[in-house]
Parts: sequence; C-alpha cells; structure tokens
Amino acid sequence: MYHFIPAWYQKDRLWYDDTNEWTHINHYLQFDDSVNHIKVFHENQEKVRIMILNYSPHLRSFLHQKGLLEVETWSLFDHLQNCQESKFSPLDWRSLNWPAEATFLYSPFTVSVLVHDCLYARLQFVTNGNLFQIIRFEKDGKRVKEQLVFDDRGFLSSILYFKNGQANYQDYVNQAGLWCLREYLDQAVADRIVINPKRVPFLKQKSYKNWENLISEMLEEEIATTHPTDVFVIASHQQHNTFFKSIARPTVFSFYQNRQKLDSLSSAEKEAFADAQFLVSDTEKNVAALQSLAKEKSLPPIIQLSPFDSRFDLGLSIRQKVLEIYFLVDTVGEEDMKAILTLLFKEMAKNELLTLKLATYQRYGERVTKLQDLLETYLENYIPNQLSTKEDSLPDKNAEEAASRADILMITEENDIISAFKRSRIVLDFGLEPDLYHQIAAISSGIPQINNVQTAYVSHKENGYIASQIDEISKGLDYYLKGLSHWNQSLVYSIEKIAENTGQALMTKWKAQLEDKND
Repeated sequence: MYHFIPAWYQKDRLWYDDTNEWTHINHYLQFDDSVNHIKVFHENQEKVRIMILNYSPHLRSFLHQKGLLEVETWSLFDHLQNCQESKFSPLDWRSLNWPAEATFLYSPFTVSVLVHDCLYARLQFVTNGNLFQIIRFEKDGKRVKEQLVFDDRGFLSSILYFKNGQANYQDYVNQAGLWCLREYLDQAVADRIVINPKRVPFLKQKSYKNWENLISEMLEEEIATTHPTDVFVIASHQQHNTFFKSIARPTVFSFYQNRQKLDSLSSAEKEAFADAQFLVSDTEKNVAALQSLAKEKSLPPIIQLSPFDSRFDLGLSIRQKVLEIYFLVDTVGEEDMKAILTLLFKEMAKNELLTLKLATYQRYGERVTKLQDLLETYLENYIPNQLSTKEDSLPDKNAEEAASRADILMITEENDIISAFKRSRIVLDFGLEPDLYHQIAAISSGIPQINNVQTAYVSHKENGYIASQIDEISKGLDYYLKGLSHWNQSLVYSIEKIAENTGQALMTKWKAQLEDKND
C-alpha cells in the first residue's frame, strides 16, 4: 500500500484547518502534487491511503472537490476526537436552538442573527454552501465571545473561546459535543495541549508542550500498524518531514514548486531525505537544488517526474477559422506583460483572425484591475470598436452581440484551463519557470507552446518555440500559425510526449525506482 502525506497546511496556526469561508477563498488555484499523485495511483488500481495530520473538519468537501472522496483516508484528529462518521451530512443551521427572539438578516455573504436589535451571532459558509462556523458575540454585540466550528459531516467540531475579545483557547470535541483536547493559544503556556483522559485514554501524557510532540506519538503508533513493505510518499514540507526519519518503512519525498525551501534545511530533514528510497521533483530547478545538496550530504536517486498525468484530448481549434492565443500572464512581471501585449495586439491588428485569451489564477487584487484596464486600453488603441469582456460577466442586453477579440479568463479550477485549450491554437507562457500544469495540459490538447526557456516538456520547433527575447515571440507565432504544417508536426510530437506521461507510464517509473532501490 502507498500512504500519501500531503502538505495541505496554513501559515498562521500550523496544524489548524486551512479552510476559509467562501468570500475569502484563495486568489490562486492550488495545483498540488499530492492530489495528482493520489489520483494516478488510485486510477491505476493501486492501494492508496491519505494520511491527514492537521485539523481538517472540512476534509471531505476538499476531497470531493479534488475527485478523491473515494480514497481511503486516515485523519489524526478524527482519532483524537473519536469521530467515526465518514459520510457527508450537511447541517441545517435553522434547526439549531436559537433564542425565541432571534431574527435573521440575509446578505450575499453571511447570515446575521439579531436579538433585540443587537448582534447575537454571524454565520459563515464555505464554497459549497455548507455551514463553516458560527461567531457568537458578547451582549454588547461587538466583542466576539466564541467561535463554533462545524464539521462537513453535520456536527460541531470545535469551539474557540475568546477573552476580552482575544482568542484564548480552543476545545476540540467529539460528536456528542464533549471536549477531548484543549489548545491554549498563548505561546507562554508551558503545556499548550491538554488532554481529557476520559475521552482520549490512549495517549501517554495528560498534556503536551506542543502539537508536534503529540502528533509524533500518534504517528509513530499508526506507522507501526502498517505492513513493513508499505511505501510512505511524503509531500516534502518542513512542518512534517522529520516525523518520517528512520521509520523503518520505505519513504519517498516529493518536491513541488517552491513549497520546500532547500537552502535552509535542518540536519534532521537532510537525514530524512538520505533515508528515502528516492526523491522525486517536478522541475529541473528543484532537481538541480537537490543535486547541489547531494554534494554535501549523500542522497538517494533524484528523478524528475511530472506530478500530472497527460491524456490526449485534442481541442476544436483546428476546426475554427479564428486563431486564439492563450497567454498566461501570471508568470511575467508587469513591464514584460505590457511589452508582450503590445507585440500581440500589433499582430492582431495585422491579422483579423487572431484573438487573445489572457489567463490568470488571480481573481481579485490590484494586478487584476490593472490587467482589465490594460486590456481596455489596448483594444481601444489597436482594435477600435472592440470591448473586452470578463469571462464570467453577464452580457449587456442592449449591446450588439459581437465577440470580443480579447478577453480575460480567471481560472478557478483545472477544468477552466482544459476547456479554454479546446479553443486555443497556441499557448504563450514567457515565465522563467513556466507553469507545469499548463505545459502538461497543452501537451494533452496537442497545442504548441511559446516559452522563454526550454523544459523537459517543451522542445524547440518540436512541440513549442523557445524565444529568448520578447520580440522573438512573433517568430513563434508565425512558425505555428502561418499554415498547418508545423502545427501538425507539433501535434504528432505531443502525442509521443503524452505516452511518456500517462498515468500508467508514471506508475511504471515509480515502481522501477522502488525496485532498483530494493535490489
């Protein structure tokens, strides 16, 4: 069996839930090596289990969103809180025991509860509409009294108590609402984690200095119950790496993007890496950093494998007259973005078949506002009588229906990219570290790419064009958009690359590394 340990953590309270109420969702779409590794292994009929070390009352909602709900899961906090239920059971907050005088005010974001015209509580929800938490206020209706956190299985999970408006301690409760653990948030408290021995009799201590000590004890006992040949695949993260040092089980550490700072590793982390079967990385940059590290500390084999599997899904662009350029703007700075937009709009002014899709993972913020303003300016200057449209905006009933030749795609999920690629003829990502998911998705769609650097996934004049300078982007556009010969050659090459990165191919590479290490 493969046990996957993801790094789905937040930055402030290290072992706390990273769920946000729906108005504060991450402005960036989170692609993750663990999610995709688990999918690949599960879909290829391997026995897999996800091990969750942090407090995650909305874990099932997250797994459902990522298509992993059917995968076996072990949650450390579920064991501590004795939560046996595994199925969704949304809680009807209206059925809670509200004061008889309560009135409810509904807004697009929250539900406010008033008692005698004074704020009594505020309800917050997650993106799927389930209850996230209820914030209760003191009699003055201003200071927070307590924060009730609910599990997506339909019961109270924890209560955060406040003192003089400041968070004081949090009780983690079982399904009957009885406290199992108490966490004091004041760092000056000697033993911050207090155990209720009646509810959690299996722990060795009645209190712990920190979560790390408690988690280490629980994890050690759980690992001991697994088979000696079971493999632990750890998303490399300084928060949990050292838990898996010398565990007498095969381990693999996965390095993804900038999640792990390789220039500030502890000696214990280096020892954990040295004990592994092999280290897997998504990018050449991380491979190079690990190889540099190996010069001072003996490390196991280091391999580069895509965390995303490729599946051939040819788009419809070949059947369309329009030639859509898909430009991912997030990987370049503002000045480079302006220079590239100037070049692209000049090309569009010369060729009326060219259209532009500006893609971004950001949904809010100053950069998005600037991007919208820039697009309006470029359309006005280079393509008169064209109005930009946001991807999710409603059409003006009084406006003449005419497709804009340039618009913005705000990416909220993986399918937004896949769907856009069905209409795109070429992908432009001019960052020094091209977005890996876009590269794999473009290969799967058979679309050539224009990049600033060559990677393991894109080769010059094979399935892409490497432009060392911005003004060379025009050459790449001409190479693939003037006639179909080069575009078709790229399609054939992409099909060959797909074979290297299918789920089955990735599984074969993983198993080959494990077998080599065990020989």
